[in-house]
Amino acid sequence: MAIGGDAGYVDADPDVIQDTNNVVVWLRPHPVIAKVGVRPPVRDALRREFEVCVFLHGNGAPVGRPLGWSDSGRFPVSLWRREDVTGRAPDPVAVAEALSAVHAALHSYTPPLPSSWAATDEARAALADDRLMSALPGPDLAMLREAAERAVAEVRAFEPSVQPIHGEPHEGNVLDTASGVVLIDFEAVSVGPIEWDLACAPPAVADAVQGVDRALVEAARHLNNVRVATWCWASLHPEMRRYGIDKIAEVRAWMTAP
Repeated sequence: MAIGGDAGYVDADPDVIQDTNNVVVWLRPHPVIAKVGVRPPVRDALRREFEVCVFLHGNGAPVGRPLGWSDSGRFPVSLWRREDVTGRAPDPVAVAEALSAVHAALHSYTPPLPSSWAATDEARAALADDRLMSALPGPDLAMLREAAERAVAEVRAFEPSVQPIHGEPHEGNVLDTASGVVLIDFEAVSVGPIEWDLACAPPAVADAVQGVDRALVEAARHLNNVRVATWCWASLHPEMRRYGIDKIAEVRAWMTAP
């Protein structure tokens, strides 16, 4: 609230709308969202997200509008324009078009970005930590670890071309607004194959994009399921844990398929 006030958004009545990886607050009645990095490792990612979105918004890409950044207090805070969503599920073709527009704009982004493999390496390190993964039953943990090695090997075998990508355009990071589809949450922005972004999105989005390697999309989708399952079970958040049950089932179905 103090940072919002310094930016001119005074007398806010804060509404916490998310409290998982970060704390996300609507500074009512202002059309402003504050994203607060409460975990020390995310500071650099949040700064990078803000800088990338300043560039993308300035180049007309369909992304959330960045309003301000502060790194002077206990936690880093970014401010964003609150989008008026329609409440409808975004059309897959419109999502594909928005994602392609973001990819096109990112082609000319020159500051260094991490490799998309960094997120996978971080998840694999967490998966190898018995203490961190203690909530997952032993047989499921063994299966998930085996799946991780198999999925990594399959994706690496493709040796695809890479470019800057969103990194995690799943359904929660895509908004349907009155002015069209808007992509948000660029914390995972990185350099990787476009197929990785398509693997994170619903299958219908990938189906709407031409000229991509469908086999790589499928392999990357398996790897992403492993990664998401890992973080869900490493989390103490009940909502994440419930989602992790479904992800473990998806990974198991892949591992046991004939």
